[in-house]
Order: sequence, then C-alpha cells, then structure tokens
Amino acid sequence: MITNYYTLKALADEWAPDLKGCVLGDVYSGNRGELTLAFGGEQGEWMVRCSVLRPHRYILRSEGYNRPRRNVVTLFEPAIGRRVQAWRLADQDRMMLVDLEGGLQLRMVLFGARANVFLTDENRLVVDAFQEGLKWQGKPAPEPRPAPSVDTFETFESRWTGARPDVAAELSAVFPLLDRMLAE
Repeated sequence: MITNYYTLKALADEWAPDLKGCVLGDVYSGNRGELTLAFGGEQGEWMVRCSVLRPHRYILRSEGYNRPRRNVVTLFEPAIGRRVQAWRLADQDRMMLVDLEGGLQLRMVLFGARANVFLTDENRLVVDAFQEGLKWQGKPAPEPRPAPSVDTFETFESRWTGARPDVAAELSAVFPLLDRMLAE
C-alpha cells in the first residue's frame, strides 16, 4: 500500500467521520509486525490493521470484527474502552494520530527505519509501544515533523538545485511530501 502523505491524508479524512465517537474495543497482534485496532459505535464496527514491517507497510480498514482465537496477544490495554475524539493525520507529516478520551493518543508511524505505533499519555510520554515497548516506556514519543511547504514559485525555485540524478529525485527533494513513485 502506498503510505505517502497524500494517500494517508485521504484515508484519515475518509475514516474520521465513521471512527470519531467510536469506542476502541480491542487492540491485538496476531501476525508479526501487524497491529489490529477494533472500533465499535452506532454506525458499525471496523477493524484498522497496520503493518510496521518493511517492505509491506500499510494501513487499511475493514468492516466488522473478527479476532482470531489462537496466537493473538492483546496490546495497549489502557486504551481499550476509550472513545475516539479525533482521527487525523499530523500537519504536513505522515504520522496518523488517534486522540482518545482521557488524553491518550495513538501515534502510528508507518515510515522510516523505526516504524512503530505508540500509545501516549496526556504529556505525550509513551505508555506502550507496539515494537520495543519496554525500551520506549516513559520516554517522549516521536513528534510530527512538518515538511516545509512549497506554496510559491519563488520557494520552488530556491529548493530546485538540479543536483539530483533525475527529475523525479529532484521533485521529491523539492516537494518532501511527494514520494518517488508520485514524482515519477
């Protein structure tokens, strides 16, 4: 699945109306590197699955709820039973944010060498992490890093160096939110 900014932004915008107000009923992992979040509300039930393993990183949503009976571990127990207050993408970054009641937040980082999902408290300290949970507990969660915007021709010209090997690489450098595939 494409995990560029524009795809993730479209997914966040599409899913937000359905998931806002839902209760996070379950969080589990049954496959290495894949986390499943189960939500339920008046509009229905959904499962959101995300993978943090290369090369197949993804986030997708399906209707209904179906937890496997074997080889499953429950995760992020403090978040279970909390209502979703907001589902959004960080400003100018690819970090998916799920604000839960009580100040908890899920931060889904589905890119880079350290892709992970974090559960944070109201101070944005890690309560638990999907990968290497003990290492992250009590530490500040990764913060979104907004990409510079290129909203004028002057900004575009100043960022275009011509030093990259091809036009697609140059476009990706000028527009950080435009990944290589879209630039090509």
